[in-house]
Amino acid sequence: MASAIIVFSHLRWDFVFQRPQHLLSRLAAHHPIVFIEEPMQGDEDACFQTYSPAPNILVCKPYTPVGLPGFHDDHLPHMQKLLRQIMNDYEDHIAWFYTPMALPLLQELKPKLVVYDCMDELSAFKNAPKQLLQRESALLKVADIVFTGGQSLYRAKRDRHPNVHCFPSSVDTAHFVQALDRSNSHPLHREIPGPRLGFYGVIDERFDTELIARVADAHAQWQIVLVGPVVKIDPDALPRRSNIHYLGQQPYEALPHFLAGWDVCLLPFALNESTRFISPTKTLEYMAAELPIVSTPVADVADIYSDIVTIAGDAPSFIAACEAALLASPEEHAAKVDRMRHVLANTSWDTTAEQMRHLLDTTPRRQQEGEAEASVETADDVVPNVNRLRQQEALRFVNTAIIGAGPTGLSAAYHLGHDAVLFDRNTMVGGSCRSVKENGFTFDCTGNVVLSGEPYVLELADILLGSNVRWQDRVAEVASGSHARFGYPARGGLQALMSAFVPHIKGTIELNAEVIRISPRQRILTLADGRRYQYDSLISTVPLPELVVMTDEEAPEEVRQAALGLKHVSLRCVHLGIAREQVTDKHWINFPDQATVFQRVFAQGNASADCNPAGGFGITCEISYTKDKPLPATGKELVERCVQDCIRVGLLNEDDRIIASCETDLPYAYVADNQENTKQVKTIRYWLAMFDIVPAGRFGEWLHDGADHPFIAGKKAAEAMKWMERKSAAAAE
Repeated sequence: MASAIIVFSHLRWDFVFQRPQHLLSRLAAHHPIVFIEEPMQGDEDACFQTYSPAPNILVCKPYTPVGLPGFHDDHLPHMQKLLRQIMNDYEDHIAWFYTPMALPLLQELKPKLVVYDCMDELSAFKNAPKQLLQRESALLKVADIVFTGGQSLYRAKRDRHPNVHCFPSSVDTAHFVQALDRSNSHPLHREIPGPRLGFYGVIDERFDTELIARVADAHAQWQIVLVGPVVKIDPDALPRRSNIHYLGQQPYEALPHFLAGWDVCLLPFALNESTRFISPTKTLEYMAAELPIVSTPVADVADIYSDIVTIAGDAPSFIAACEAALLASPEEHAAKVDRMRHVLANTSWDTTAEQMRHLLDTTPRRQQEGEAEASVETADDVVPNVNRLRQQEALRFVNTAIIGAGPTGLSAAYHLGHDAVLFDRNTMVGGSCRSVKENGFTFDCTGNVVLSGEPYVLELADILLGSNVRWQDRVAEVASGSHARFGYPARGGLQALMSAFVPHIKGTIELNAEVIRISPRQRILTLADGRRYQYDSLISTVPLPELVVMTDEEAPEEVRQAALGLKHVSLRCVHLGIAREQVTDKHWINFPDQATVFQRVFAQGNASADCNPAGGFGITCEISYTKDKPLPATGKELVERCVQDCIRVGLLNEDDRIIASCETDLPYAYVADNQENTKQVKTIRYWLAMFDIVPAGRFGEWLHDGADHPFIAGKKAAEAMKWMERKSAAAAE
């Protein structure tokens, strides 16, 4: 028998039968499987409750005295003791993670391989732990092999690990073809007349409840059958109609019998962060039942199966698609069934499991026994909220550390040379000036940074962008603070400007590197994955309140209180792609009277035509908010309010189609201007200067700035560093 596979899962084995159960049930033919679930609160003494749901599979349900969710840090000491007991029987083993939150438990194992099967972007789910992204970054550094549950996830992870393999959701066709016997309908259908439109799966924040209500209201004779548990959302918030039937969680064995009684299969997913990377297992299961399928435009469905699944982006088109599915001719349905069968002939969970097993067998084993254990931090002085993943190692040294790869940090690194290391928590440079792509549109996370006529900026633009810059006259309504003429990348949005710095930076850029603690006295910064750097001097573009928090107890009380008093304004940007060209001839339109949900609209489509797909035009609605004045809405509701306000002020027409929408958030967008801020900032900066920490940029310096300031601020910070180096050298002599 091959190595045992020790699995850490955020899902319970007896929950909805999905990817972990499919894969591990098949791998159990070759490997003993130990499936360790999230801990639950139990009696005073921690214990494992175990059972075997299938041959060669042991499910361990941990109970500890801790009443907190998930693999919380407070559970870990109890879990470590339990693991030591069970690992005596599995000396030869592989560690397999479905959740990065369990990663600190790796110190109790000595695995031959570490596997990360990334089936979902868990950080985007509701109630995700704050440490999840940090621990995932660390897991990607420790893992020997990474699997992803779909193409979207693969694209998100492939540049973060050298050994990533895409294994999308598959299907057990033999199980679901039982649905082809339409007389074999589930008994719960007896009281539900037809036509039946059905969905099975978890009903949570990914499920578009409003869409289901609209579908049910459109045709009272349609019966909407929803099979699955309701989690993380209030059941009372679910739409209640006489033609909507909630049948709760049902066993995997019963699913074909529900399919046998349905006329249309639904994939009514909300379009939000939690569904951005999903690859629904049920898509192929619906195909095995050879039923028409209607879905919202989830990427991994729309990109791969749009010739089989009808994709509908809003409620009217979703309803129309269901109508068309019910009225389709036998010839139309037969054509889709042929395509379904072709897809199913080339995929199965058996094939997926065998391909994974081949990769497990051919991936080189860890050479030294206990190597995984040596990856665990054991030093007494480690910060409690740092992932304990590395044994004490020699500090890495850097002359100048720069935190934050936004325009200020990039400019500072550009001017400093070889001895600087630039740290950023994101997967790409740019900070708040990054760009996102959505359905052919390019949107900037912010519309505030542009190039003006400042001589230094003109020179910098020529070096970085060359011919990829378009100088244009600013056109705005109710213009404020403006430069009459500005420069903007001709192609690629602001991201093109940010990325253009990279080839010119002679130092090191560390991405996926989140700084979580700074010791000004020791001049040591600690990353979320446990790495520590000692520096001579530090440039921080981090907002001052967050920077003070990073220094923890080293900041004196007056500095901590000063940081707490700093006020700022946040910004939520709703990006809209309209199926019409030249929506406006303006670049910016201000709405200062507060009659709209947004205060300003940036017409990115006019700044650069390259940001628009053919026949489309992109705009960004900017909504400011504060702790005292929160956002009026979020998600789909906020997008709809922006659309309606754009129509009301005449920017959009009633019949305009929105073909792309997404949101970006800037927790820090504007400094609240008041006299008290000046005093508080002086207190903080005076203390930072004692330890050669130079804050730079709008929120590093905590000031109002112009469009060019980030680039100039980075240059000035680099010059300050060089001055301090010369001063230190002179003192040494």
